This record gives sequence, C-alpha cells and structure tokens, in this order.
Amino acid sequence: AFIADTANIGEDVTIFPLAYIGENATVSDGAVVYPGAYLGKNSKLGTKSVMFANAVLERDCVVGANCIIHPGCVIGSDGFGFAPGDGTIVKIPQVGITRIGDNVELGAATTVDRAAMGETKVGNGCKMDSKVHVAHNVEIGENCMFSAQSGIAGSAKLGNWIVLGGQAAVNGHIEV
Repeated sequence: AFIADTANIGEDVTIFPLAYIGENATVSDGAVVYPGAYLGKNSKLGTKSVMFANAVLERDCVVGANCIIHPGCVIGSDGFGFAPGDGTIVKIPQVGITRIGDNVELGAATTVDRAAMGETKVGNGCKMDSKVHVAHNVEIGENCMFSAQSGIAGSAKLGNWIVLGGQAAVNGHIEV
C-alpha cells in the first residue's frame, strides 16, 4: 500500500496491499481499506467503515462511521458541469465536496458526485444498490433506499425515508 507521510491512520485499522492513502487523508479507528481502494488528499473514512476493492474517495470528501463502500464505488467525482461557450463546451470547475453520513451502504459501481459548490450530501442510514447515480449538489435525507440503476439529477433535495425502485429517476432542482 502507499500511505502518505501526512496521512492520519487510527487504531486497529486494516489497509491491504495496493491501497492508496493520500496526503492528510484520515483512516479512522477500526476502518478497513481493501486492495486498490483510493483515498484522496484530505479525505476522511470514518470509524469502522469499510472501502472494498477499487472504491474511490476523492479529495476533501468524507465518509461517516460504520459505512460500507462496495467495489468500484466512486465518491466525489466531478459532477456534470458544462456550458456552451465560444463554439465549444466549457467545463465548469466542481469545487465542492461530497459528505456521506453514518451507517450508509453504497453498492458496487455507485457514484456520488462532488458538488459544484458546497456539498453533495447523503444522510445517515441510507442504503443504495449497485449502479445508483447521485448527481452534484443533491441532498438526501436519512434512511433512504435506492434500488439498482436509480438516479437523482443535480440539485434535487430528497427528504427522509424515500424509496426508489429499480431504474427510477428524480429530476433535477426539485424537492421530494
């Protein structure tokens, strides 16, 4: 494993070979980081949380305590921020973060995008199946359950105990 000299590693932590722990990243007490998992600069993996193989926690993003992040899950990738300009498509910098609450489970190949500004938030106790997409600046309340291939478009706000079936979608900029 690569562990930056400035990384903060708690007690009773397991970090498997080929994991990457970046500058000032935190792996809290009792956490487990499997092979190929990536924790970017200033990221934080909470107490007793698990990141399985090839999961990604991008820079400055936070995962709470007792979370399960399944293989290939990506937390904090850029949101879909583009605008037409001067005959081309211009990328809008995504400078916010992603914050995952406590007791959250994110399925394999699920993505939770970084906010354009501010935070994309997933509340405590949420459970997401594989291949769920949460776009930038989405705010999800507590104890929500989303089945496979469901998606939430940018800046949507979902309350507590929302359930989405397979391939369900929530339009952007609305409140549920």
